Amino acid sequence: MPAPIRSVELNRVNSHVFVSPAGVASHEPDPSSPSVVIIFGWFNARISLEKKYVEGFKNVFPTATVVLVKADSSWLYTSQAGREAILAPAADLLDRIRLDEGRHWRGLLLHAMSNGGGMQLLAFSKLLEKRPKTPSGLGGLNPVALVLDSVPDSNGLRCMVVVFTQFVRSPVKRMLAVPLLAFLYSLFALAYGSPAVLLDLRRRLNSPDLVPLARRIGEERARDPAAPPGEGGLPRLYFASKTDHMTRFAQVKAHMDEGRRLGFDVRGEIFENSTHVSHAKADPERYWGAIRTLWRDASNALPTAKL
Repeated sequence: MPAPIRSVELNRVNSHVFVSPAGVASHEPDPSSPSVVIIFGWFNARISLEKKYVEGFKNVFPTATVVLVKADSSWLYTSQAGREAILAPAADLLDRIRLDEGRHWRGLLLHAMSNGGGMQLLAFSKLLEKRPKTPSGLGGLNPVALVLDSVPDSNGLRCMVVVFTQFVRSPVKRMLAVPLLAFLYSLFALAYGSPAVLLDLRRRLNSPDLVPLARRIGEERARDPAAPPGEGGLPRLYFASKTDHMTRFAQVKAHMDEGRRLGFDVRGEIFENSTHVSHAKADPERYWGAIRTLWRDASNALPTAKL
């Protein structure tokens, strides 16, 4: 692996979207690298922490454009239309790079962190579903791969309580906060509708249509009707810890098992003692090596669509 990159250019597009451009000035495009990496960060994360993941991806894939999408508490009371408006620049950038690269397009890697990042990925998936005639749709996005770091859980209220009370030391204050958080979560749940957001996320993550533009528009899936629905879908890599109190390991494992039953290419790196979204810090060689292997296998297995 090349020497670590200590600093990256990270340009702010709007309140939630940041872009680190491809390092084309000093590197030729690498056929073993995706063209675009999109990182969906965890709730209320400091930009300095999320930037470490941007740096990690730039170290592994120097010629990729890396997009960081932040999540904060406002995401909980922003409508789907509002979320899509925030995410639109990321989709526009994806279209522009896909069109500019044409036959040299090298694919898309999606990286969701925690349930907050999963919620952003869910909104982005629904946004792409509404953009079937964009340049990326015309040419396809293959190869595409998915990294799920500390996601998904299934109990939204529990996760919300943990998020907003994790730094409160007093047990009494934590207990007093629960009724208010439960009330706020009920408002969010009513606004979101059915199924609940994390249940919706779990379902869509194991849908072959998670990234609608991963196949050519109008292209019939070359699949035996009796084959599992996940066959030929996005390969995915899970990072989880048995001691994660935010996203419970049992929930992640159940989702992995469901994906395998559906026929998806599912792989996981399970840590014994790392905390929530800290697996890269616990063992960076293992973490980034697994991502590199996932992308190598995805790019070899999924033919890149041609214009």
